[in-house]
This record gives sequence, structure tokens and C-alpha cells, in this order.
Amino acid sequence: MGAIRFIKIFAFAALANLIIQNGGAQAESHVPPAPPPMTGATPPPPPPPITEREMKVFITSNGTVDGPFNKAQLEAKIASGQLNRTTLVWIEGMTDWAAAATVPTVAPLLATAPPPATFDAQGFQVGTWESTGSGPLPDGSQAQFSENMTFRADGTVSGFGSISSQQTYGTFVMNLSSTGTWKVQAKTENSYILSLTLTITGTSRVGPPTVETASDSILLTVVDRNTVASPDGHRRYRIGN
Repeated sequence: MGAIRFIKIFAFAALANLIIQNGGAQAESHVPPAPPPMTGATPPPPPPPITEREMKVFITSNGTVDGPFNKAQLEAKIASGQLNRTTLVWIEGMTDWAAAATVPTVAPLLATAPPPATFDAQGFQVGTWESTGSGPLPDGSQAQFSENMTFRADGTVSGFGSISSQQTYGTFVMNLSSTGTWKVQAKTENSYILSLTLTITGTSRVGPPTVETASDSILLTVVDRNTVASPDGHRRYRIGN
């Protein structure tokens, strides 16, 4: 506390004490009478709860913070879909952001909120996705890989990519092409299982082409509209619709 602020507080306290000492008795003898009882009239309704009168709620979305918003503004945002049960909100006194549905002051307003939209995993996956990374080969060497796959609405998929690794005779490179089918199963509002059945053709300067049919399933979590992540943290990026 600054010195000036302390002096002001001290002076007000001293003044209040002086008023009490000199005028206390006089004040007691001049207490105004109570208002007469109301007759023939309905008493006014009690004031609204303080949580409604002074509601000041902040909202965060896409990395930005907006607000504060009062009750009427929050109801408008709920009606327009800008505020839902999972939207992060903050009110003075909270230690951290929390989902709107878990905040007692905001939760009752969500009773009129439309139900959350069903996640369309099939529609989300349609498009062209790119991925790069590295991993071990059966011989223990590390390989670099890249893939580019196009998922179509009719359930077909095709793609291309490459695998490269350092061998004793130099750099080994295998070019890959694939065709097949795919399907998804939604797990939560932001995750799904992608199942693939592919025929993969590999060509290199060493040996004849190889053809292999493989099936696999992987759990993917939506990071944003153009990014998904597998359980090991590897990410795939949408580069076309």
C-alpha cells in the first residue's frame, strides 16, 4: 500500500471516530421514524439476484478473449451458437477458465442451448492429407517417409509417397503408390477411427516392384479443421478438399 493511500485511509478513520464521539448521542435522539405500512398496494418484487444484475462473463475462442458479457448478451450468444456447453468462460473470482456448463452462474442459461452438433467424421476425412516423419525399419536403420493420400466421399482412397534410408551401399529409396478403400467410426465429438484397406506398390532401383495388400486402423484426434493427430503424437495435415 502506498504512503498517500495509507494517509487517506488513516485520515478518514480519524474523522469517522470524531463524528461518532461528538455527534453519536445527538444521532441517537434523531433516528427517523420507520415508513408507514403500505395499505391497499402490492409490494414491489425483490431486486434480481446479484449474479444476474452484475453478471460479467468473459469468453475465449480460437485463442482470443472477448467480454465481459451480461446475461442478455450471453443469451444472444447461446441462441446464435457462439456459446455452448464446452465454451471456456471466466468470471472474476475463478482461478482458471472452465467449460460454461460447469460454471454455476452460466450453466442455467444453457438450458435453451441447441444440442451439440453430431460430429461428421466421414465428411471431415474427405480431402487430401499429407504426412511426413521417420521410424525404424526391420533391420534397425532409421527411415524417412512421406505420404500424400486423397480420401473421396465414395469411400475410395489413393495416394503416393516414399521411404528412404541410409544403407551400407548408399541411400535406399522406395517410391510408393496405393489404392483402396476407407471408412471411419466416430468415437467422440473430436476423434474417430480411420480404417484402411490398401494395395501398395513399391518400386526402387534394387529388385523388382513389390505389391502388398494391407489393412490397418488408427485412432485420430482432431486438432483443428486441417490437422489430426494419432496417439503417438504424429500429425497429418489437410492440403486440399
